[in-house]
Amino acid sequence: MIFVPFAWYDTFKDFFWHNSCLQRCSCMTDNYKKINGQCIEQKKVAENTVHERSLDSCLRGKCALLQEIFDTDCLLQERSCGQNMIFITAHKLSVQNDSNYFHCIVKCVCISGHYEKNGQCIKKSDISVDAYNPCDMEPCKPNEIVLDAGCHLTGHKCGTNMIFKIISQGINYPSISRYCIQRCSCKSEDFVPKAFHCEERDEIRLKQEMTSNDILQFCPRAIYNLEQDITDIGCRLTGLKCGENMIFVTMEQYFSENSDTIIGCVQSCRCKEGGYCELGKKIYDYDCALTDTECGINMIFVTVQRNNDAEYCIQICKCKSAEYIERDGKCLIKVISAIDQPCFKNANCALGDSITDEGCQLSGQKCGINMEFIPFVLNLPMNICIQYCLCDNESFVTNSEQCSKRNSSHLSEMNIINMCEAADEHWIKLNKYILKSVKYTAMSGRRPCYRRVNSPSQELLNISLLIMPCGLYVKGRSWTDHVLLNCLKGTCSLHQKILDYGCGLQGRSCGLNMTFRIIGREELGDTEIIGVSCTVVCGCASEFYEKNGQCIPKERQLIPLQYNPCTNRICAVGEIFFDENCRLTGQKCGTNMIFVITTHGTIFASNSQYCYQRCSCKNDEFIEKFFQCEKKATIHSINGIFHINFIEHCSPNYFKYGQEIFDSGCRLTGQKCAPNMVFSSVENVDTDCTQRCICAEGYDYSEDDEQCIKEWYCEGGYCKLGKVIFDNGCTLTSFKCGVNMKFVILEKIDSRNCIQECSCISNEYIAMNGECMKKGGTSPNYLESGR
Repeated sequence: MIFVPFAWYDTFKDFFWHNSCLQRCSCMTDNYKKINGQCIEQKKVAENTVHERSLDSCLRGKCALLQEIFDTDCLLQERSCGQNMIFITAHKLSVQNDSNYFHCIVKCVCISGHYEKNGQCIKKSDISVDAYNPCDMEPCKPNEIVLDAGCHLTGHKCGTNMIFKIISQGINYPSISRYCIQRCSCKSEDFVPKAFHCEERDEIRLKQEMTSNDILQFCPRAIYNLEQDITDIGCRLTGLKCGENMIFVTMEQYFSENSDTIIGCVQSCRCKEGGYCELGKKIYDYDCALTDTECGINMIFVTVQRNNDAEYCIQICKCKSAEYIERDGKCLIKVISAIDQPCFKNANCALGDSITDEGCQLSGQKCGINMEFIPFVLNLPMNICIQYCLCDNESFVTNSEQCSKRNSSHLSEMNIINMCEAADEHWIKLNKYILKSVKYTAMSGRRPCYRRVNSPSQELLNISLLIMPCGLYVKGRSWTDHVLLNCLKGTCSLHQKILDYGCGLQGRSCGLNMTFRIIGREELGDTEIIGVSCTVVCGCASEFYEKNGQCIPKERQLIPLQYNPCTNRICAVGEIFFDENCRLTGQKCGTNMIFVITTHGTIFASNSQYCYQRCSCKNDEFIEKFFQCEKKATIHSINGIFHINFIEHCSPNYFKYGQEIFDSGCRLTGQKCAPNMVFSSVENVDTDCTQRCICAEGYDYSEDDEQCIKEWYCEGGYCKLGKVIFDNGCTLTSFKCGVNMKFVILEKIDSRNCIQECSCISNEYIAMNGECMKKGGTSPNYLESGR
C-alpha cells in the first residue's frame, strides 16, 4: 500500500505559503484489490469463493450490518443475523409464471431499541450517557442543524422544550457506519419556535379549530405569510403546509439547460381551499402580518384576538366591508335597492320580487317555495343584473302569489303579459325612463315581449325578457323544452348554441365560469315585431380556459416551461401558434399577455384536441399597442391621439441588470424591465430621467444565474459556503448554516441589522471545495466518494 493524494490546499506558515494535501492509504496498483482493510493481489482472489464464504457466514448468524443476501421462498424474515440484529425484507421478487410464489432480498439491521455504532448494534439505554451532544455546553437555537455520526442524537434534548429530529441520513463507506443530519426542533406541536427556544402555545388556542402544523419537518421557518414567495431548489415543497390552512403552490419552474430536468421552483404560500381561505376560517398569524390582507373574493383577514406581546394574532376571514354580505360562503355586494328586501335576507320572497344584483351572483339561488332568482341583463359592461324571484323549472304559476308543481297545461297568455309588464315596469323605474305610452305585444308560444315607445327618438326596444316565461317561446319551442330552459337559466353545456331574440345575452353567464358570445346576427322582418335576433354560443369567460369540458381559472394552470414557445423568445401580441392538446391556454406569452384560443378541433386519428392560440392582452384593463399590451391608464391622449414617448427607447427584448436608458417624461419608474426587475430613476433632468434596471423589492441579484431571484433562505438548512444574506435584527449570528459552518457578521448596517456570511465554524476548520473540513479530518462526502 502507498499514500495517494486526493485533495490539495494552501497553508500560510512562517510568512510563506505552503502547498498541502490530504493523502489516502491505497493499494499501490490496480493489480491489487482492497479486501477487509488489506491489499491482495487480484489473481489470488477467487471472487466466487469469497462471496460463498460471506453468504455461508451470514446464514450462520454472522452477517455484516446492512448486508443484503438472496432469500429463496422469503423464509429469513425476522430471523437473527448477528448480535442484536435481524433480517428484514428489502425487496420482494415475483417468480415468473407463478403470481403466488416469491423470492426476497433481505437486509441485516439492528433490532428495535438498538442503534448502530461502529458496525455493531448497541442498546440505546447503554449509550445515552456517552452520546456527544453539541448543545450540552451551549443550547442550540430552533432549527439549528448538526451532523450526527452514528445517529445517536435522535430524541435527545438540544434546548428549552427542544429535541433533535432526523432530516436525512446516510452511510459512510468502507466502514459502513451511519450518519444523520439532525435539526433541533420543538419537542411537540404544543410548542412554537422563538428566537432562542420553543415556547408553549397560549392557552387561548382552540385546538379543535386549528389543524396541526408539521412544516418544521420541511422548512427552516414554522409559518410563512400568505402569498409569500420562496425559492425551492429541487421543487420539494409543492403541496406541503406553509401555515394554518395554507400550502406551497408552484408558481414558476426552472429547468437545466440541456434537459427537461427540473432544478428548482418558485413556491408561493397560498390558501389550500379553492385558492382562497374559507369564509369564517380562523388561523394563527405570526407577526400579525395578515391584517386587512385579501383572503378571498371581497374578503379580508380581520384580527379577532392579539396576544400580549403581539407576536401572533388570531385572524378570521370575513367580508371586507359593510357593503358586502355573507351568503353560501361568498361575499356578495349589497346595493341600496336590495338592502331592505326581506327575501334577500331570509330567502322568502314573494313571486315577482326583484333586486339589483351587482356581479349577477344570485342567479339560481332559492328565494321561496319552488322559486329561485332568475336574472335579467341590465348593464353588460358593469355586469349588473335585475334578479326576479320566479318559479323554478319544475314549477309553474297557478296565481300571482305562489308556484306549484305544473301539470300538462301551459301558461296562459294573460300570465305571460302580466310577467312582461312587471319586468318592464322595473326596467323603466331603474333607467328613469318617462314614457307616456307603452304597448306590449306578447305572442304566446312563439315570440318574446317587446316594448313600443311612442317617441320618435326611441323605437322598439328589447327589454331583455329572455328568461321570463314570455321569452321561452322561441321558434315554436314550448315550456317543456328543458334544454333551452336550463341553458337560459345558466346551466348550458360548453359550446351549446341557442337563438337570442333582441341580442341581449352577450356576456351573460351561461354556466360555471362561462358566458354567452354572439356568433351570428339577423334583422327581424316581422310586420308586428321589429328588432334583431342573434345566435349565441356558450364559451369560457375571460380569465378562464377550457379543459375536459370545463372552464378553469387561468392562474391555476401550470405546465412545464418547455411547452411554451414564448419562454425562450419575446412574442408579439397578435402572434398565432398551433397548440396540440390545448395546453397553452391562459399561459403567459409576454408582459401583460396570455394565450387565448381562436379556434379548436379534434385530431380524429389520435382522438386528441388541438387549438390555435393567439397571444393577446390578459384582460380588458390592457390594450394592444406597438406589438405589446399597455395598461389603459398609462396611455395618455393628447388631442385625441395616443402618445407613448418612451416606446422609442424600449427594446422589445428584456433589459440586463444594471443597464441604463434615457426615459422621456420619466414614465418608466417602477415598470418591469426584466423578470423580477424594475426601472429605477438614477438621474433627473427637467422632465426626463435616466433609468437603471435593478432587482425588484424582495429580490437579490445572482451573478451565477445572471438574474434576480428570491433566495433568502437556505434549502434544507444548508447554505453555500460564502453565501451572504441580509439579516433583519442580526438574529442569525453564530447560527449554523451548514456542516461545520455558521453565520458571521460581515458588516453592520445600523444598530439593529447586519450582513451575515456563511463561514467555517472556527479556525480549526478550513474551506475546501465548498465545505468546511477539520484540519487533518475527512468529510462525510469524501468518505462516501471513496466507495
